[in-house]
Amino acid sequence: MQGERKKRMLTATQWLRLCAGEEGRRLFASLSGQGSWTESRRRATEDLLEKFLARFGDRKVVLARAPGRLNLMGRHIDHRGGYVNMVCLDRDIMVAVAPRDDRRVCLTNVDGQRFPDSEFCLDHLVPPGFTDWADIINSRHVAEQNAKRKGDWSNYARAACAWFIARGRMSRGYDVAVTGDIPIGAGLSSSSALIVALVEALSVFEGWRTDDRARWAEEAGTAEWYVGTRGGFGDHAAIIFGRQGCVARIGFFPLACLDVFPAPAGCGILVCHSGSAARKTAGARDIFNHRVACYEIGEELLQRRTKGVQRLRDLAYDPSRSQAEMVELLERLPAVMTREEVRGALPSEMADRLLATHAESAGPYPVRAVTLFGVAECLRSRRAAECLRRGAWEEFGCLMNASHDGDRVSRWHAGRSIPWTADYGDRAFGALVCRVRQGADLGLEPGAYACSTDAIDRMVDIALSVRGVLGAQISGAGLGGSMMVAVRQGAEDLVERALVSGYYEPCGVQPDILRVVPSAGSGVIQPPRCSPCRLAETAP
Repeated sequence: MQGERKKRMLTATQWLRLCAGEEGRRLFASLSGQGSWTESRRRATEDLLEKFLARFGDRKVVLARAPGRLNLMGRHIDHRGGYVNMVCLDRDIMVAVAPRDDRRVCLTNVDGQRFPDSEFCLDHLVPPGFTDWADIINSRHVAEQNAKRKGDWSNYARAACAWFIARGRMSRGYDVAVTGDIPIGAGLSSSSALIVALVEALSVFEGWRTDDRARWAEEAGTAEWYVGTRGGFGDHAAIIFGRQGCVARIGFFPLACLDVFPAPAGCGILVCHSGSAARKTAGARDIFNHRVACYEIGEELLQRRTKGVQRLRDLAYDPSRSQAEMVELLERLPAVMTREEVRGALPSEMADRLLATHAESAGPYPVRAVTLFGVAECLRSRRAAECLRRGAWEEFGCLMNASHDGDRVSRWHAGRSIPWTADYGDRAFGALVCRVRQGADLGLEPGAYACSTDAIDRMVDIALSVRGVLGAQISGAGLGGSMMVAVRQGAEDLVERALVSGYYEPCGVQPDILRVVPSAGSGVIQPPRCSPCRLAETAP
């Protein structure tokens, strides 16, 4: 649906008056239902509006929010077509936006020390004559601009604005104030939340919207490509499809929300930040792209041996294929390949494309172990939704532990780190084939993606030693960030104390532990219809 969206709007001062009253408390409670969160969000909104007032004056504003997300199961497989099981967190990014009379965008942040004020001109975002989004994001102009502003938080606002420009919108500039409490680099999608919040708010003024939420997620995801990443749309879909108190099961190719069901009672989820940001350096990108190359090599070789397998999910979710048949096909894959062997096995154009995504220092290609992880994780992600619907927390915990073992790089015992390397050579894999033929569950076989860190593994092993913990695993893409723990209700304090004494204090890291409360997805925050602020009007 395109065209101007009619929204009742309040000035920043009117919003402040609303937040101070009972209607404001009810409004924020509708997003989460938790008293403490409602109060913290009310205060954060007041801080946001006061920042807007101080920087830009009293104007009619649109308020929009986008929460962080947590993928309960289905790591590293959205781009292979696997399911993900997402909840939105009660931590979010909020923006207050008002139009200007010129073509400049001015940004301010409540946390001005970490995120200083910034501004830019809309006319400098897209190279002259470019209208196709792929051409824009791959242009030398955008690459040079990103290189100049590496690490600048304003890049995400530029991305949202450039996306509207490519669609023939953005006839004017905007004043934007931002606040948020999603930890940066924690693997909880703070950057995607900022993009979604900005697109939600700007769409009110720019008259672009679609009722197709899947398309909305894809558009927000492609907008983020402007900053130089080329990720999937899973995080944006989770942020957009999220529902208070619920888990969203999301599928890909095509992107769709397959199911939304209530989060079960009886167990809680803790998200614990390691204090080390999920890395996005060149070295980290090499590792991530190296693993994706292993996937694509495995998929190409599987396609030659069996019909109907375009992506790993086609193998894992085929109801006519037994797990024994799956593992027998995986056994035929090479355990490890060199770059020269990859060039000899794949079409030259495909090999050149894959090998160009990462440095040679990333090492040889453990194709079989990585592909095994992908197939097993697809099985785990499908079963996880069934476990969560039934409240089968112990079974879900076993899936979490198997999943994390697939990303492990170490085990911790008696305070010492022991390097961890999974063996999927010919002899070991032959034994696995025999076990699966005899009834072993392939979904509980870890595989070896190896994108955890020593710190995350330490936290996981500390948590698993606590009575009442059912499972623990890394959160997000890895190489830093956070881990999550499934814990019986009543044992949360024990886990927190164990992590503080066993990890945070010895490592000199400030404890950062979040008790997950599934919250509502993104959207424009609407004032109540019966607001005492009688000056509410319709957006021009």
